[in-house]
Amino acid sequence: MTQYRVQLWGQPGRSVTVEANATKGAVLGVNLYWPDGRLVTPQDFAGDDADPVTGEFPVTYWKLIQEVPENIRQLAALTGSGYAYRRPDGTWELRRIGRAVVPFSFGDASPMSIYIPREPGVLTLVRLDIKTAFDGAGASLTVGTADDAEAFVSASEVDPAVVAGWEVVPDADVAAAEPILLHINPGTGPTTGAGRVLIDVFPLQET
Repeated sequence: MTQYRVQLWGQPGRSVTVEANATKGAVLGVNLYWPDGRLVTPQDFAGDDADPVTGEFPVTYWKLIQEVPENIRQLAALTGSGYAYRRPDGTWELRRIGRAVVPFSFGDASPMSIYIPREPGVLTLVRLDIKTAFDGAGASLTVGTADDAEAFVSASEVDPAVVAGWEVVPDADVAAAEPILLHINPGTGPTTGAGRVLIDVFPLQET
């Protein structure tokens, strides 16, 4: 049998003689043995759950995994449609975003009520689409509450004189039953101006 001389690491001048296949590892199911001398096979790690048709064992058998996180179990058990939401107590549920799309123009009464949240939530999106430019000097549009006209969208974030879509992500808390208002300032000398406002509110709880 072929043999090789291998120098010992860190010991100059010293070496050992090894056979050509001395560094080959044992192979599962071929020449890997348990301490009692029995050959190790894949079945030793798969339990008694071989496929009844093929007799094969899966590489990863999920039924043997005992520590699937509870939040994954809850997500898998959800039924229906909507957005997955984790409640403060750690449980999951599906919820639907409250959406409102309201047209407006320079002659409308201001402030205009857009949406009244039924439950506390988060205002996740406000989009103002200007369809007809406001030609009044100093015209402005804001979205807020009765106490704060710019609570969600300030006048500096929208230019009503430009036909375009203006999108703002307030990520702001909204209170139950407190109207979300569009404040319209047509400016001086207006003759035109129109568009629509879209908002999305994510509820923090549902009944």
